[in-house]
Amino acid sequence: MTTVLNIDDNESNRRLIVRIVAMRPHLTLLEAATGQEGLSLATAHRPGLILLDKNLPDLHGSEVLATLQADPSLRAIPVIILTAEASRDAAARFLAAGADDYVVKPIDIPRLLALLDEYLPAGSG
Repeated sequence: MTTVLNIDDNESNRRLIVRIVAMRPHLTLLEAATGQEGLSLATAHRPGLILLDKNLPDLHGSEVLATLQADPSLRAIPVIILTAEASRDAAARFLAAGADDYVVKPIDIPRLLALLDEYLPAGSG
């Protein structure tokens, strides 16, 4: 099984991600409601992919991404930013900082499933 870590403080967003990831039975989901909790889970479990909300209660998504990028053992984990901010500038900043993709909420479910398949194909885990 390959693990996806979802870092998002909004419970309804987390429930949606649970349903989306459940469409891919080869994936296991870990959840964190804060940036610190997400970083702890990333360090402990080394997920195959991280879904990261931009606005968290304790750390900004850019801080979480920077911490992941600064750690040689976590740097290679793909990170997809999930946010309500549709700004091209914000997307460009996150992509330049090391994020692998930027998905605007409300989440385009087929697109997110395609990204899961791209980064975590069945049989890769």
